[in-house]
Amino acid sequence: MSTGNSISLSRESDEVRAKKYLPADFGEDEPEVVQLREKQAIAKAQRAKADNDLAAFGNTQGARNQSVWSAEAEIDRIDSGRPKLLARLILEGGDFTQDANLQRRRRELALLVERYRLASPVIGQMRKELEQESQEAGQRHQAISNQIRDVLDRLRLERVAAQR
Repeated sequence: MSTGNSISLSRESDEVRAKKYLPADFGEDEPEVVQLREKQAIAKAQRAKADNDLAAFGNTQGARNQSVWSAEAEIDRIDSGRPKLLARLILEGGDFTQDANLQRRRRELALLVERYRLASPVIGQMRKELEQESQEAGQRHQAISNQIRDVLDRLRLERVAAQR
């Protein structure tokens, strides 16, 4: 048997022995692990915040989109009904207050739609930034979790190797 295989078998048996004879929480009270757990808690909180910020952004974005769609629909309704309204108002004697009010409302709605369209690319970029922040926070959390697992594995193997 080559040296590489005997080291591998020795390591495998150490891993098996570590799982078999050491308690599941072995190494958790080691300073290195405690420090990593603190970093992990911070990373987990940052991940949760980033995920919540992204979800809140998505929820408000949906409401903003609905407002714009509603405004566009109301503009279409005002535009399509205006000829009939004007004909009725002319036939009834020419008080155009209702039309003036509708045109004022249409201008307000058109301004809302214009503002949204101008801001839309920036809003899209903000969403991408929030998605990236969420992804990076998740990766930081996962990296620390992996680091903890590796440290615990190393500590367990060292303990078992020392007991041989």
